[in-house]
Amino acid sequence: MLFFTLWSESRKRESIQYNAKNMRTRDFGLLSIDHPAFLVIGAMKAGTTTLFHDLEQNRAICFPKKEPAYLTRYDVPGAVTAYRELFRRVEPGQIVGEGSTGYSMLPRFTGVAEKALACFGQDLKILYLVRNPIQRALSHHYHSMSYGLAHVDPDIALHEDPDFLSTSRYAMQLDTWRAVFPAAQVRVVIAEEYYASRQATIGEICNFLGVPDIAVDESARHNLGEERRVGRWNVVRRAHWYRRYIAPQIPAAIRDRASRLLLSPGPPRPRLPNFDSLERLRDALEPEVEALTRFMGRATAPWNLTDTVRRMADRASA
Repeated sequence: MLFFTLWSESRKRESIQYNAKNMRTRDFGLLSIDHPAFLVIGAMKAGTTTLFHDLEQNRAICFPKKEPAYLTRYDVPGAVTAYRELFRRVEPGQIVGEGSTGYSMLPRFTGVAEKALACFGQDLKILYLVRNPIQRALSHHYHSMSYGLAHVDPDIALHEDPDFLSTSRYAMQLDTWRAVFPAAQVRVVIAEEYYASRQATIGEICNFLGVPDIAVDESARHNLGEERRVGRWNVVRRAHWYRRYIAPQIPAAIRDRASRLLLSPGPPRPRLPNFDSLERLRDALEPEVEALTRFMGRATAPWNLTDTVRRMADRASA
């Protein structure tokens, strides 16, 4: 009993010291939990599942579930109730996180940033993972087509469903969050740079979140649209207990082989859009890339969309 009491007091002092060092007096919003919080708001088909798996390995982060979408599924009181249940096992000294790509899918879902403010308070931090917006739009189309939600012909689908374009309008999506939260609390991560230098990027993200860095398995990537596979094994490998305790003990090559043996291939990828469709995407998205580049304080854009269109057109005509 004496040992347990001393241990409890020690943990309490460590928690207080951690809070004093890493947190200032904050507005916790209606959720009223004494832990810093962050959201991964997207973008869809930009690598958020891999980022989730990397961050959930950090013992300083309580990141129990990806895509709960509470801020799009519920009003503020309902979201608060759901978040309290989601974070019920948060430990002293941890920060809490949630990731749902619908949080950057205007105009389909509106008022998300305002709900986040109400739930979490003004000190919430925002992570926004983005990739080449034309490639993202086409991966989005393939994802929807795989579930029978979009026309197989990409030219028809891009015309019929505005979500493919609007979800790639990163600056527009980010504007709603910047209107509610300070720019210093919003971090944009370029997916291509994340995959090229994964350990360094995770270190930068951990520093942004105020938690210790961790070592990540840079060979493991998750939920790649280009390798979509279907089957019941997905239920197991997406379960929290498997991701948290079993998957880290199994080499990535063996996990990948198991998935290929136990899952069936998804549908083949559709052809690329025609040149006119690609040019329309480029013309609509170039101002967005320029605005995003300015927000990030960069001198050059992370993607050259004219080059992207040229390379895709060359592939289509080969």
